Amino acid sequence: MKEEIAAILQDYGDRVELLQEGETVPVRAFLQPVTSKSWQNMEHVFNGMGRIERGQYLYLGPIEQPIYVGDQLRCHGVRYIVRKAECIRAADEELYQWALCVRKGGEDPWNS
Repeated sequence: MKEEIAAILQDYGDRVELLQEGETVPVRAFLQPVTSKSWQNMEHVFNGMGRIERGQYLYLGPIEQPIYVGDQLRCHGVRYIVRKAECIRAADEELYQWALCVRKGGEDPWNS
């Protein structure tokens, strides 16, 4: 399953730059706004991760490049700050990175 997810990210993901500890690392990932429909779906699926604030962006990226709270992402010229990050596993295998981000310089629900 890990290889299939990696292939999907490589074939269909956007070019995203991960800004980590002064370095810029290119990755292929999905970075999309959390719409109200996806917000409702995530609320049911990821309820163990706590409350999901509106106005967030969902990141799905490769497991080979871990991301952490506080890291920054750049996609299509826009910077985002990682506010929650988790490794998603199935059958004891790490499959991909999941994160919630906010636009840098935008409204930040965690600090409101």
